[in-house]
Amino acid sequence: MRAKLEAMRDDSENTDSVRKRCAAILLAATNMTTSEIAGQVVTSSSQVSIWRRRFADHGLDGLIRQPARRGAARSGPRAARPAPARAAGETGPRPRARQRGPVAAVKLEEAQRQELLQWAKAPLIENRLAQRARVVLQADAGYTTPEISDRIMLSSVQVLHWCRRFNQEGIPGLHDRPRSGRPKRPVDDDVARVLALLDEAPPEGKKRWTGSLLATRLELPDHHVRKILRQHKIDLRRRRRPRQT
Repeated sequence: MRAKLEAMRDDSENTDSVRKRCAAILLAATNMTTSEIAGQVVTSSSQVSIWRRRFADHGLDGLIRQPARRGAARSGPRAARPAPARAAGETGPRPRARQRGPVAAVKLEEAQRQELLQWAKAPLIENRLAQRARVVLQADAGYTTPEISDRIMLSSVQVLHWCRRFNQEGIPGLHDRPRSGRPKRPVDDDVARVLALLDEAPPEGKKRWTGSLLATRLELPDHHVRKILRQHKIDLRRRRRPRQT
């Protein structure tokens, strides 16, 4: 696969867009971050994320195939296909088929449609919000999950996810939710505790304080203590032992 990507990247007959996508995927294989890749190929981080998802979902075809444009192949959305008929004597639950019909019963009010159209066209809005707006607009128009996925270059799972979020929460549901995580430590307080402890004698049997000893005594992460020491340019190996009183 790497050889094919390198050949496509170096082939002057390919469009600049395709060559750039191949270069991005090759850089991703070197464990570069999305933002680093974006800087290398001169594009946005969100666009790099889209290419990586497309490659994961569709392989090389995901980098070559362009999303269909509205009106290019047909003037309206494809009608949902009817479910296949059961064979005579067939029993048991019917296996779930891949969704081909409308994504969800998305029905936009005119005010919502106008706001989402502004999202989709605004040049300064975040790319992910513009994508989500286009997902909902096309679902409202009756396009199927695969069609929307190809047009907007999002996975089918993401298309379904944002349609459900819109139906449940409206336009506010298209924004990212606050991420949970460990609350930030009171850094100033931690610094004061580390510096104060350095003025005390090290534990019995120890010639000097070490980062691990400080972290254990203060019940702080080892890397957090070492960062404080680096910021204050404290070299524990050269620091004199405090005098015993």
